[in-house]
Amino acid sequence: MDGLHWIANIGSGRLPESVVEWIERRLQPESCNSEEFFYDEMESQSGYCLPVIHQEFDITKRSHWADRGALFDFLISTGGDGKRLLDFGPGDGWPSLIVAPFAREAAAI
Repeated sequence: MDGLHWIANIGSGRLPESVVEWIERRLQPESCNSEEFFYDEMESQSGYCLPVIHQEFDITKRSHWADRGALFDFLISTGGDGKRLLDFGPGDGWPSLIVAPFAREAAAI
């Protein structure tokens, strides 16, 4: 039943199907958890915009400096230089790929 038929049924005395029933019948959604919904089918969490990962570092872009600065702040503040680093949920590889050259070992899970 398309939207017009659904509206027409309101005046006919018949109870229209609920929106949820319409969605279930027409779209046949499948149950999934948030990991499956958000990440498993996602080609890139960043929209392919991460400097060094997806594009050349551009010294004229403030955001590239901000990203890089945040990574090096993290590396220095945690004393990670020359240490083993573990990155939980790295997505597109940021920040693991940037700090890996400075670590003894970098692992991402």
